[in-house]
Amino acid sequence: MTRLTFSDEPRDFWVVAETKAGALTPLTKELVYGARTTADMMGFYVKVALLGSGVADLANELYPVGADRVIVAEDDRLAEFNVETWLKVLSDLFVAQPPEFVLFGATPIGTALAPRLAQRFGAGFIANCVMLKVDDFDRCFIGRRAAFGGEYFDVLTTAGARSHFATVRPDTFGEPYLDHSRYGEVETVSVELADVQVRVKTIGPVDYTLPKPKL
Repeated sequence: MTRLTFSDEPRDFWVVAETKAGALTPLTKELVYGARTTADMMGFYVKVALLGSGVADLANELYPVGADRVIVAEDDRLAEFNVETWLKVLSDLFVAQPPEFVLFGATPIGTALAPRLAQRFGAGFIANCVMLKVDDFDRCFIGRRAAFGGEYFDVLTTAGARSHFATVRPDTFGEPYLDHSRYGEVETVSVELADVQVRVKTIGPVDYTLPKPKL
């Protein structure tokens, strides 16, 4: 996997949005709200990457929960999630507008994208956070995640990295407070997917029950 380099100094808080049945997921709005509370303390903007087809109108739902700018990438090939197409669009976007902090939901989409992007950019990464905060002195994530079925918790940090990625579980930041007086900007970006070879495909759901750990 090729490692990319930032063109400028990383800055601002980013959230990668997810949609389901044409609507923003509740976790996306929670992540934007969580980013807003931290960004205010650091003087950062909150930017949201919104990928899909016919999703531009959803940007208006992101401003009341804390977004300053929504970057929309629309293409029919982004209508359904595919790790290679989404990875290409986000990689290009983060090269052009380098983020310092990026939040993903701890979902199949976030789990597929976040570690790959962190590797490409040489970023710090914490997965499956149930608590996440920013150390404004070291400018890094400090996160807590459950271990051994919730019996214990690991505390991790991304100190030393130039940029910082995390996947976050629901209810980490709490219910968003809606401020309907807020407004923001929409930036539409073009996508370049002609050279992307789609090798990973979804062929259908599989019913599977995880065995209980013998601890």
